[in-house]
Amino acid sequence: QRLYSRLPECMLTRSVIEVENAMERMEYEAREKAVRDYNQGMYEAEQRGREEGQRLSRESIAKNMLSLGLSAETIFQATGVHVDQIRN
Repeated sequence: QRLYSRLPECMLTRSVIEVENAMERMEYEAREKAVRDYNQGMYEAEQRGREEGQRLSRESIAKNMLSLGLSAETIFQATGVHVDQIRN
């Protein structure tokens, strides 16, 4: 009978521990997600920066080629930049 009277208390203690563990796990997962989201954002920003830098570099090279008197076709073949883009 003593065991029976203590059973609900044991179950309650176990339930509280399980809830606390679940809450700790959810907090951990939320922190991990925040770190992953931050890292992904930084990666995407870095990629955009690299792409922008490459575009500006190609345009600069195309401007130099144009100033040297090379044809629009040659400039496009070498840089992928249309002469109209750099004249504006």
